[in-house]
Amino acid sequence: MRTLKEIASLCNVSESTVSLALNKPYKISEPVRTKIYTLIQKKGYSKLTNKIQNFGILVSNLSQMFSNEFYGEVIEGILGAATEANLQTRFMTDLDMDYYSIHNLQGFIFLGKQPDEYYAKLIKYRVPLVACGSPPNEDIPVTSVYIEREEVGGMLANYLVSCGHKNIAVLLGDHPNEYINTEFLRGIIKNNPYFNENMVFVADYDNYDTVEIVVNQIMSHSPHITAVICGNDLLAYYFYRFVERYGLSIPADISITGFDAIKFPRFVNNPNPILTTAAGDKRLLGKKALELLKDRYLDLLGCQQYVKIPSSLVIGGSVGRV
Repeated sequence: MRTLKEIASLCNVSESTVSLALNKPYKISEPVRTKIYTLIQKKGYSKLTNKIQNFGILVSNLSQMFSNEFYGEVIEGILGAATEANLQTRFMTDLDMDYYSIHNLQGFIFLGKQPDEYYAKLIKYRVPLVACGSPPNEDIPVTSVYIEREEVGGMLANYLVSCGHKNIAVLLGDHPNEYINTEFLRGIIKNNPYFNENMVFVADYDNYDTVEIVVNQIMSHSPHITAVICGNDLLAYYFYRFVERYGLSIPADISITGFDAIKFPRFVNNPNPILTTAAGDKRLLGKKALELLKDRYLDLLGCQQYVKIPSSLVIGGSVGRV
């Protein structure tokens, strides 16, 4: 690994120029930045002098994020790691900031799906960025960390099949990021030899009525559906409420699985039976996002990383054998 002094000497520039290229790239011309970044990529660089002191966390809706069972734990992971590293944090809900205001922050973590123009803005300004929880579209070169979904879909499908289920429906949320559903469904297809595309249903997360409509379709489907794989615990607990309303029982009448392992669903008191689901470490997800952000030069060099947090099956009482 090269030191800052060695990088400066090899590039025939001052140490301050190398430091600016790493910490305030907008102050250095593109040819000089390219020269420095290319050399660092080839020779390596000791990052001891390249530490961040503050960063921004971009969320779509601040109050919703803190009350959200999934992202609430992710934020706890980020803030815990930031406190340990003595880093200052700023929350924001948009990037309506000028060029220099953005560069007053030394990096950003995007929580959940964000507009493509936000990614483009930070990439243009060469500001380090990590997408956390929901990776951007494939054509956006940004370091990302998220819960692995294909493996989870396969895990849940395999468990239901092992319990004797053949007519297995899939209930997905209408998510703006295609990856969220595509990868999950791919795992299900690979591990369910009885997969039927006519048993895939989609509901709107934010519209309770659409979920009820889909539940009615599932319960009245022919052939009779014996199990449902829900795209997350939120949909699964919606299902709990409707099944209870219709005087049916889980898993006697139908088996349900979720994904996320949220601990305190805000609309179901003491869910019974305990939901069978899959759990990824959400606090680790947040902590890893900050770790990746601290490796700032990876983004400056265009060396993106894509880190998947594994999940494990959490067996409850919501799946019966047939």
